[in-house]
Amino acid sequence: MEPTIYTNDIVLCEHVTKSIMRGDIVIACSTNDPTVNVCKRVLAIAGDIIHMGGREMMIPTGYIWLQGDNLYNSTDSRNYGPIPLGLVRGRVLAKVWPLSKFTLFDKNPNLKP
Repeated sequence: MEPTIYTNDIVLCEHVTKSIMRGDIVIACSTNDPTVNVCKRVLAIAGDIIHMGGREMMIPTGYIWLQGDNLYNSTDSRNYGPIPLGLVRGRVLAKVWPLSKFTLFDKNPNLKP
């Protein structure tokens, strides 16, 4: 998620989200290693269509499409496809440390798949 969130940053998450929306930053279990968490931005939700390499893919019900903010150095749904909502551990509300970089995260209403 660099440059938005770096490895040693501390974030505040909420774990009771009923609905994940486009633009949210989430913590999810890695699809490759369930003992590892990943931090990614939700690019698409169920019913959205993703265009990749000349083909289209509709995100199925119960799944989301995640991408890192560093598009050139991110392992994300472009590699492993949409992930089940059950892997989402929480939605990031704010970066709280380092204190000098305190940031509240709000949804980006202009984000389109």
